[in-house]
Amino acid sequence: MLDAATFQRVADRITRGLIEPDFTAYQSAFTLPLRIEPRDARPTVMDTVDQLEADFWLYQKTAALHQITDIYRHVLEIQPQGEDAAAVHAETTIMRNAERVVGPVRSRFDMVLIRGDWRICTVHSSVGHINWTVTGSTQRRAVDYSDLDKE
Repeated sequence: MLDAATFQRVADRITRGLIEPDFTAYQSAFTLPLRIEPRDARPTVMDTVDQLEADFWLYQKTAALHQITDIYRHVLEIQPQGEDAAAVHAETTIMRNAERVVGPVRSRFDMVLIRGDWRICTVHSSVGHINWTVTGSTQRRAVDYSDLDKE
């Protein structure tokens, strides 16, 4: 059964991967295919390691541009989906030192247990949070986060 501490260890691999940068750490938190489902927008599916790595570098460049030092995920609820799957509802806050850059954003992480290791298979989040990697990847500019608190 997935618990909050186990989810946090998986989430910390994502953070460490983005901050250091370390694609291997980042990749270890996910399983393919990985589905990204923004609310009220078209989902994206990454089927290959190359696709995941391209997305990683886009996210990492944005994190570096904004001098991100931490990504904190506060677990709100874990809904077991049988013995080897769970949905984790969390609030994600992206930080630069003690300054909140994005968030908190409510997200859901669908997770599966694969050979004793929990991995994320689907991320449900706001369009604003997901588009943050695209809008912040080339230059600093204002980003519309008006949808961040919508479920």
